[in-house]
Amino acid sequence: MNIYALTLGAAAIALTLIFRQLYQRWHKSHILDHIPTHAFPDGDNTRPRYISELKDLLESGYRRYNKQGRAFKVPIPIGGYSVKFRVVLPKDHLEEMKHLSNNIFSWAKASDVIFAQDYTGAPKRGPWSGKALRVGIHQNLGDITNQLERRIDQYFHSHLPSEPNSGAATIKFMEFFVPAIANVTNSLLVGEKLASDPEWMAQTIDFAVNRYKSADDVRAWPPSLAAMISPLIPSVRRLRQSKEYVKAQLRPMYEELKRQDALGAGEKAKYRKGLFGYEWLWGGAPDDVTLDDFSETMMRTIIASIHTSAKTISIALIDLLSQPQYLEELRQEAAQATLPNGSVNMDALVQLDCFLKESQRLTPVFLLTMNRVVTQEYTFKMSGTRLPIGTMTTAATAAIATDPDTFGADSNEFDGHRFTRIREKNKAGESTFKMGMATEDSLGFGLGSQACPGRFFAVNLMKLMLAKLITRWELRLEKEGIPYSGGRPKYEYYDFSVVPPTAFGMKLMINKMVLELSFACWDYDRMKAIEDGRVRAEGIELNFLNLRVEETFFRQLRFREFDLSELSLSSYIMTLHQENPPFIALPVFPSRFFRHQSMYINKNAGISKPQDLAGKKIGIPEYQSRHPDNIHLKETYSHGMIVTAAVWQRGILEEYYGVPPSQVQFYVGAIERSDEERISKIPHSLPPDIKVAAISKEQNLSDMLANGELDAVFSASKPSSLETSENVGRLFPNFKEVEAEYYQKTQLFPIMHVVALKRDVYEKNPWIAKSLTKAFALSLDVAYESIQDRSALRYILPWLEDHVIETQALMGGKARWWQDGFQANKHVIDKFLEYHHRQGLSPRRLKAEEIFAPNALETFVL
Repeated sequence: MNIYALTLGAAAIALTLIFRQLYQRWHKSHILDHIPTHAFPDGDNTRPRYISELKDLLESGYRRYNKQGRAFKVPIPIGGYSVKFRVVLPKDHLEEMKHLSNNIFSWAKASDVIFAQDYTGAPKRGPWSGKALRVGIHQNLGDITNQLERRIDQYFHSHLPSEPNSGAATIKFMEFFVPAIANVTNSLLVGEKLASDPEWMAQTIDFAVNRYKSADDVRAWPPSLAAMISPLIPSVRRLRQSKEYVKAQLRPMYEELKRQDALGAGEKAKYRKGLFGYEWLWGGAPDDVTLDDFSETMMRTIIASIHTSAKTISIALIDLLSQPQYLEELRQEAAQATLPNGSVNMDALVQLDCFLKESQRLTPVFLLTMNRVVTQEYTFKMSGTRLPIGTMTTAATAAIATDPDTFGADSNEFDGHRFTRIREKNKAGESTFKMGMATEDSLGFGLGSQACPGRFFAVNLMKLMLAKLITRWELRLEKEGIPYSGGRPKYEYYDFSVVPPTAFGMKLMINKMVLELSFACWDYDRMKAIEDGRVRAEGIELNFLNLRVEETFFRQLRFREFDLSELSLSSYIMTLHQENPPFIALPVFPSRFFRHQSMYINKNAGISKPQDLAGKKIGIPEYQSRHPDNIHLKETYSHGMIVTAAVWQRGILEEYYGVPPSQVQFYVGAIERSDEERISKIPHSLPPDIKVAAISKEQNLSDMLANGELDAVFSASKPSSLETSENVGRLFPNFKEVEAEYYQKTQLFPIMHVVALKRDVYEKNPWIAKSLTKAFALSLDVAYESIQDRSALRYILPWLEDHVIETQALMGGKARWWQDGFQANKHVIDKFLEYHHRQGLSPRRLKAEEIFAPNALETFVL
């Protein structure tokens, strides 16, 4: 009886336990019943189907549920997962979720599940590491980018053709970029010593690959067998070996950091501003961080920067080379962004940034991001959706990125200009659309406080690599070693991750393409380095024509003979008022001159001060165009009233001495030689109160000044009668003192000439504006260096030293007295434009910004 009772009792207990277990399984399997399941409609939800067609499943679920504000779940028919469903949250739920603590929605637990870390032994990242990396990169991004660029240059130089005759090279994208990125990032994360160790590099590259492969291999088995099978899987064994190797290599670093911490409480804080990744991590690590925690966090940081970046840049290059219509404009932008010292101005890579973002939008590395595991029951405030403990949530990154309501009806098509237009339409929030910015519509790097902390590091690395590749080499896309021209390929996904494009590669050849341009200019000292080839404009072969200014102006304004030339500032400004302005200027000023010294008077005309010019007769010359054989031409390029020197002189006379042009009678003609009547090259009309008459073809201004027919002559060229007639003198005999006082009072060093491009040449090749401006700046540097080298006189001025010192003291101080560039000269241009308009030569008052190529206004620090 007792035995019977005991047996019956035991059976009851067993049945209760079995019932309880069955109930728990039933309950667990139905705990998400309130969230609709989205599966393949034909009922085929097998593992192979899920692995290959998850992208389509997520997109259809997104349209059916998420677009209506509802969550849905998809089954996970893959072994190695401790969860059976992914709950895909609507986009608007992510805004609420991103502000929640990792203690509610845990990325760490989600990572354990996704990468099967309980089976593979893959390293875990310390919960403190995200903030530590984010702070370290944010505080040091400028220095980091400089170091990235240096390492990229070194790697490319040693692994790609670097000499003009070195021939072509062929690379497979992933085979090249995985070690390239590993090399560059390791040097910044662990320092040069470890990064230069071949064994370290091999282990970390292998580790980056095996972290993903081992997870895939484990998930091929059901959970009940995965724990037993995983130690026998080759990729898992290699992963665990790499983990131990990295730990051993990092032990000395860890111990040294611990020793430094013991020296004082302030030691740790300084690491946050260090140059290397291990320093940022250490600066944010808890005081009791263990070697295992530090080592595994370092490993996770290293692999996060290698594999995803290699996939992203590989896909971007395939997108670019399979759609060559984008290549030239990106190459031109990158060339313009390359500074004279070879470094890249990252802020100038706007189009490249937009192209890279479009590539990531259409082919993200992961179909799903924002993966989290719920650690305590949570109900969304906005919808009332309840998520029990253990729920795995995610966001349909790829589906969101192709939503036509966000990105237009062509959202599934590649458009390399899409984000350019978006940024132009959203100027106030333009930065939101940059590559690396994490928003609800762009989840490639996650969202919120748990977004990828190294994303700007990765973005700058990829942009630098792309900019250097497309400017230094000619690139040709290949597939399986054969030239490929089949358009943008369709990328495949395995589970939630894009399949590396291993079939694709490219052939590289040194870029020898240059644009040949003709440049007419006098051989000023600041142009010598351009003329003799010591300075070359990137991507341009300049044919320098050393011509006198008169000939250059005539031939360019009359016949448009040169691709670029120096031009009279006044004449150039007048062309801007034509219906189709033929030129566009660069902020480069080959000729500048104080013009008080160029005002000449007849000593018998009763003129002792500038105010005495009121009511007088003033001659203004026309520049005469001459052939090299000095045979005088029959046409001039301009009417004398628009000569730049005369515009400055009339402006100075009115502003500082109270004599406006209306109080003077002007006579226009040749300064020396008499000739036939000449025609004005640039037609223009003057205000009615300006009195202008032409002298006869038998007369010249120099003789008329000497014999008293004219009271004064304003001329850039000195009239011969100043030397031959005792009747002729200067309005300002002490012109040097007067001009020095003028400069001290106004800070104006009058600009006479600009360098201008033919507008059609510029519009076809807008990048040349910046390339040329940089070259002219370097040539000016050479001129300064030359004049400072006075070990022997290179100029026929015995007291050059004294002149340089005096000029520096008056006009330079610590700065240069002769500067090109827009900002340094804006006040000079503004003053000239004021005079030009006031004197009736410009129908409206132009702004300084209007007269230069827009992309040449930026000033580079050289």
